[in-house]
Amino acid sequence: MGDRLLDVAQALFARQGYAGTSVSEIVAAAGVTQPMLYYYFANKQALFEALFDRARASFQAVLRQPFPAGRAARERLTDLCRRLVEEARTAPWRVRLLLMVWSGFAPDAPGRPGIETLLADFQALIGTMVEEGVRQGEFVRVPALEIAWGVSALCIRAMEEAVHDPAGSGPPPEVERLVGHFLAGITIFPNRFGNRA
Repeated sequence: MGDRLLDVAQALFARQGYAGTSVSEIVAAAGVTQPMLYYYFANKQALFEALFDRARASFQAVLRQPFPAGRAARERLTDLCRRLVEEARTAPWRVRLLLMVWSGFAPDAPGRPGIETLLADFQALIGTMVEEGVRQGEFVRVPALEIAWGVSALCIRAMEEAVHDPAGSGPPPEVERLVGHFLAGITIFPNRFGNRA
């Protein structure tokens, strides 16, 4: 029953926001009583925090997925964004909940410190990939954090598009193209003489 309450609340919070969703609406949609909700969760905030923890764990699992050996930094950055878009397509309500807190559309919702940590982890991973690309001669020396901000913004924007169109019926977010264009400014390409420019 706790999972059922989480699933129902997740959809309501994602659609109506934290302040716009009442405990009465949650229990009515779940077909249970308020005492049943309070048996599993101390209050609405505890329910939201449980949902946020579930969404954060799912996002972190995507960040921790290993990449195939030998992949260039540019390819790994593109793969990471592609994986996040896929997560948004397969779990749109969960990702919408994260995006809602992330973007500040739910300033009253609990979880703000957790989202800041998640964003920092996300950008640190991107920054590490950029630094590896610099060390391997794939990218010019650039401030990794600045590139991390840009790539994370592209990924988040692509995730937003995927959340609004989880079935993929509209034009897909062209993650590869967007990330490729962004990274082209720091990529070292061989010139016509075979030297790196």
